[in-house]
Amino acid sequence: MRSFNHIFLLLIALVVFCAVNVAEGGTLKEWLKKHPDRVICQRGAPELSIQKNCAFPPQSKLHTNLDCRLPDCVTFEEAALLEPLSVGVHACRRANIEMGQSILVQGAGPIGTLCMMIAKAMGATQVVMTDLDQNRLALAKTLGADHVICVKGMSLLDVQEAVIDCSQCEPDATIECTGAQACMESSILSTRSGGVIVMVGLGAPRIDLPIIDSCLREVDIRGVFRYANCYPTALNLIASRRIDLTGLTKAHYKLNEAEEAFQRAQMVDVIKVFIHCQE
Repeated sequence: MRSFNHIFLLLIALVVFCAVNVAEGGTLKEWLKKHPDRVICQRGAPELSIQKNCAFPPQSKLHTNLDCRLPDCVTFEEAALLEPLSVGVHACRRANIEMGQSILVQGAGPIGTLCMMIAKAMGATQVVMTDLDQNRLALAKTLGADHVICVKGMSLLDVQEAVIDCSQCEPDATIECTGAQACMESSILSTRSGGVIVMVGLGAPRIDLPIIDSCLREVDIRGVFRYANCYPTALNLIASRRIDLTGLTKAHYKLNEAEEAFQRAQMVDVIKVFIHCQE
């Protein structure tokens, strides 16, 4: 009886909606064309919506239900990292990371480093990181990476063997954060059969990949585009101290030092540079 009542109420709501819409001189089909987001976003994936305004939405507004209240224990510097941290949360969710898994993260930049930290917080037993720069790898090591590999000058086979030597197994999932073709190839070759590769970094629109190797070993390749419903999780990771971002918040500049701040951002000894607009 309860299920019937729910269905009956939904039918009434649909009839009322259609009646109001037709009274305004439109049809349901026309309304759906004008408001595609309201249908697509019901799946909970607004980042995949048909309509994309990018940085130029028709209105610069934010619905109150999207607000995230900052706990007193979260600093403004940590809050400034919520956006890239949310990218990492979405990437790790796409990788289906579970407790006890071995993870490979390609690229020790800001996103790659945050993905490593999130993977550890989600229960990964060991995380191997690769990059071309020793300084970034050294920083990633201090922030929690179990193993780091400088792949400069290494062949694809050398990278594959080095990853296995570090973790004594093939990674269950690989999070590729560089967008470089060589790294994408090594991701496919290094990930275990039945594993997952998440492509976070975006490179050339067309690249050559050993796709047959992926098919024969059932290695899933998954894309990542923006994120949805990740801010609350990212904020909880910071507030609960499951993730410590203090190692990423060391470079601070005043507003009148902005030019120097942008120059510092090009250096590899820092992950993120902060400009304090109130100073």
